[in-house]
Amino acid sequence: MTTVPISKPQRTNVWVVLIPVIGAMVALLVAGLLIRYWLNMDHEFVMSMVTPLAIGAAVSLIVALLLYFASLYYSPSLRLTFLFITIIVAALTLTNGLVAAQQMFTDTIVLIDTTILLLFTTIVAGTFGMGGFLRVTNGLSQLMHLAHRVASGDYHSRVMVDGRDELAQLGTSFNEMATQLEVAAQEREDLAKMRRDLTAWVSHDLRTPLTSMRAMVEALNDGLVEDPEQVKRYYRLILADVQGMNRLINDLFEMSRLEASGMQIVMEEDSLSDLISDSIGMFDALAKQRHITLSGDIGADLDPVRMNARKIGRVLSNLIGNALKYTPDNGNINVNAWRDADTIYVAVQDSGNGFVEKDMPLLFEQFYRGEGARSRSGGTSAGLGLSIARGIVEAHGGEISAENDNGARITFTLPQA
Repeated sequence: MTTVPISKPQRTNVWVVLIPVIGAMVALLVAGLLIRYWLNMDHEFVMSMVTPLAIGAAVSLIVALLLYFASLYYSPSLRLTFLFITIIVAALTLTNGLVAAQQMFTDTIVLIDTTILLLFTTIVAGTFGMGGFLRVTNGLSQLMHLAHRVASGDYHSRVMVDGRDELAQLGTSFNEMATQLEVAAQEREDLAKMRRDLTAWVSHDLRTPLTSMRAMVEALNDGLVEDPEQVKRYYRLILADVQGMNRLINDLFEMSRLEASGMQIVMEEDSLSDLISDSIGMFDALAKQRHITLSGDIGADLDPVRMNARKIGRVLSNLIGNALKYTPDNGNINVNAWRDADTIYVAVQDSGNGFVEKDMPLLFEQFYRGEGARSRSGGTSAGLGLSIARGIVEAHGGEISAENDNGARITFTLPQA
């Protein structure tokens, strides 16, 4: 990363030079006009007064600008810089005023009075200027201190904003930046925790079936199981474990695609009614084993639907499988689909215990598996099904949400405009 120093300017701002020059020229013009028309002096007297003022102004400008640019490079503090420049400029201004006063007044008393008045005015103006500048430098010092704290990881630091000027706007921008950094840091921390949890869950979900498969394979290989029905049962259990691991690996692969570059969706008009019927049929045998009623309620004007049938089939499979996993025996699951104007709605409702309220804001987050999910089922899962469903639905331009309504209810939409 290339860093650009901010303490030394990379190029001279011409206005730093032009503004004092223009100011000096305007001051000389005003002084000449006042002497000529207000004091009613002739042209020769005006020139005799303005000429030394012009010389003094030129010398003052040169000295002040040299000191200004030197301070930008070598001064360790803005306060010292401004104090030094204020003293020098005040001294030059007072000197110019005294020179002009000596030319204008010959009376000693008047000259002394004028000198005192110039000294008083210079001190008052310099004091007010220094007071205003101290407000700026105090604000900048606070910003610098808090910036160091934010850089060290304290994202809770905030600047006290007072006023509506540029310094206040800078403080507001700093607070907004600190807030964004705090949110980003929290998101990174949450994501790191989720990834650690994912590693633990996946390790458990792979280790458990592998251990079981190893025990059954060793038993079959050593001839410890000879009964044909028991051998078939072992093979069925091994096949179920292999299928479970295959689903887990597919989920991880799908999630990696979502994270890497997003999901490319090719959509065409298809029958969502048939897709829902096929998805229900896929789980029908498993539902009957547990005496769960698995039904569908499909609107008459539903089809055709513009979608990627294979991806939406994956969403339905995830949602129905999730509902079946968490629905108690003798319960029921209903898949309801309907069209409202240019939007398709699909809802999967089960008669289980519903979602735990504290888990609901994070249900669709990647790698999240709340306590509520574990309490609703005795099995294990990497918690990727709902995250994948959300990614597919959002890739279609739709939305997905969850609620409790006499059980758990998950609804997703597919826009058709």
